[in-house]
Amino acid sequence: MLELALVVPFLLVLFGGAVQLGVFFAAQNSLTQVARDTARWAATQTYNPCSDAATGSPSPLLGKADEIATASSILGYTSGTWNSANFTNPSTLPANPPNNEGVEVAWSWETGGACPPADNVKAAYVTIRVTHSVPVLIPGLEYLPAFGTCDASGCHFQLTSTSTFRMEPPRQ
Repeated sequence: MLELALVVPFLLVLFGGAVQLGVFFAAQNSLTQVARDTARWAATQTYNPCSDAATGSPSPLLGKADEIATASSILGYTSGTWNSANFTNPSTLPANPPNNEGVEVAWSWETGGACPPADNVKAAYVTIRVTHSVPVLIPGLEYLPAFGTCDASGCHFQLTSTSTFRMEPPRQ
C-alpha cells in the first residue's frame, strides 16, 4: 500500500500532462487551420493596394479570421477575442507576436509590382500570423515549467501559427 501511495501522485501528474499535451496539440492544429484559411481568403481578395484589406473598423480580414476561429472551436476562444485592439498590420512581421491574442498580417511583393498583381509575371504574398492563449486545464500543471504562464486571466500556454500564400491576380 505504501508503494501505491508513492506512485499514484506521479502517475496522476503523468496522465494529466499527457491529457494537457493532447489539448495543446488539438489547439495548435486548429490554430494552423485558422491561419491557413485566413491567408487563403486574403490571397483571393482584390483590394488595391492589398493593405486596404486590413483597413476599416473592423477590418474585413480580422472579421474573417474571427469567423474561422469561432467555427473551428479552438479551446478558450470566443467570438470577438481577436479584435481591432490586438490586430496589427506591420510591413514585416516582427520576430515575436506583440500580443498574447491576436492577428497580424503583412504583404510583400516584388519591387514595381502592383498588389494584387495584374498577372502571374510578378508575385505578391500575404502572410498571416495568429496567436492564441490556450488555458491550462489540469490543476497543478501550471507549477511545472513547461506548461505555460499564469497572469490575471489564469494559466495559459501561448500558441502561434503562420501561413503565407501567393496573391492571386484579379479575374479578367
